[in-house]
Amino acid sequence: MKKNNKTLYIVIFILVFFLSSILWISVNKRNKIKDAEIKIETITSQNNNNDLETIIEQTNEISGDIEAEESQRGIMIQGKTYESLFDFLERRDEGEMIELPYIEDSIYEMLNTEIQKIEFEGEFNKGDLSLYDSYKKIFRKMMNNEIPLLDTRTNTEIYWKDFAVNDYNDEKLSDYENAEHEYYFFDMDEDGAPELVMRVRMMFWLYIRYDPEKDKCVLWYWNIDAWESCLGSRKISSSWDGRDVYFKQLDKEGKMEYKLWAFTTFWSIDETYRMVSFPRYADQRLEVSLTDEELKRQGMYTYVHNRWWFRVTEEQYQELFQNYHEIEQEYWRLKEVEYTYEELFE
Repeated sequence: MKKNNKTLYIVIFILVFFLSSILWISVNKRNKIKDAEIKIETITSQNNNNDLETIIEQTNEISGDIEAEESQRGIMIQGKTYESLFDFLERRDEGEMIELPYIEDSIYEMLNTEIQKIEFEGEFNKGDLSLYDSYKKIFRKMMNNEIPLLDTRTNTEIYWKDFAVNDYNDEKLSDYENAEHEYYFFDMDEDGAPELVMRVRMMFWLYIRYDPEKDKCVLWYWNIDAWESCLGSRKISSSWDGRDVYFKQLDKEGKMEYKLWAFTTFWSIDETYRMVSFPRYADQRLEVSLTDEELKRQGMYTYVHNRWWFRVTEEQYQELFQNYHEIEQEYWRLKEVEYTYEELFE
């Protein structure tokens, strides 16, 4: 009898443990979804200065492995499709064999033609030098909390001491000494007057202009990217390992005019993927249109980015982006417009 009771207790314990585990997994997943929704809402409300694709990319990073509903995708494509690049890389890491053909010569020529249209190199325009002293005084007043900054992310005015370093914690610019940051002063938006460009703690870029008509300092462009750099007026790049390509041309309002994205990933000497996409334009009429058959036969599609990717050879990749990587290495060009805090404001 005692033996039967002991067995019964063990069975009950196992059942309770099993049910508790299921409940914990369910609650944990709901919490993840809830947290993601909160963060997604925050990103969407605070990134109105950035283009939609940037918001989607950041949203995908937060959402992680939460599956997108089929009905939310809006389109269904037969062939090699993934939720995101993260999904593509993760599934290969887990052992899934991926067969992607190299791009056909005809499509490569189209890709090469479009990429060669892009001018990666830009000038660091100085603008009207006679405005420098007066603009320095205005930006100094802003940093001393004497006048506010128009935060275009929220379309509200905010004082420097209250400006958040990023959207995910309580860090503010006032938590750090002004001398800790990098400063650049040149005509970023090509309006003839200088803008204040700051790299905050090697992570966070601010591009601030003065609008004489409104008599306001305005957040013209911003981004959180430790690998970001500026290749000249209105030209932004990011390449963390010297292989990937992320280039963005901005218009005079600090919005995306067009962008280009490519990446390289290695799994072994014999298995390397160099993936390139066609340039994306704010004016979609400028984009290349391929037939469904061409896309499905040669490309890989990611839902989150709403983008087709094409595999190229090492030689083709070098031909496409050699100029880009050479320009990225010309750090001295940006250094020519770099200042210390003391040089600008004291």
